[in-house]
Amino acid sequence: MTKQGPPPNREELLQRRKELKARLERERRMALIEDLAASLKALNVSFAVHLDREAVGWIFDHFPVVFSGIDWKKVPGSTTRPYIEDEEKDRLIASIVSDHLAPGDGVTVIFGNADTPCLSLEARAVIRHTDLFTDECEDLWVVCPEKGFCLECYHEGYVGYKVGE
Repeated sequence: MTKQGPPPNREELLQRRKELKARLERERRMALIEDLAASLKALNVSFAVHLDREAVGWIFDHFPVVFSGIDWKKVPGSTTRPYIEDEEKDRLIASIVSDHLAPGDGVTVIFGNADTPCLSLEARAVIRHTDLFTDECEDLWVVCPEKGFCLECYHEGYVGYKVGE
């Protein structure tokens, strides 16, 4: 018979419960991008996963956001371009990113589902593998705060973007 210590106190049990819930929530959110992460790894694309919403905060701090996304009509110097087909959307996003960012510039990809983690990677990954990101979610943003760059792809058929402050 093994000797057991005293039972954990209530505070210890509550702390363990809190830690378990946080771990399960992290795992649930990470599962949302499991296929995308596996595809990027198979392509040897370096990326970092962010469970926080810091990049989303940057968008809210710099752009007029309404329920459906950024109100591009209120963003001086912005451009919106329509698309019809998915392939056209992917080419449009890749073209805009490559026209305004260097391949090595760091970007964050934010998905429309708020539970989906954000990904930080180089712009070249978005340029080369746009379809992986747009397949993950119809609504997404690509931001590079250092260059004042924000691109929004909206499921109703347009891509809006702005470069510089």
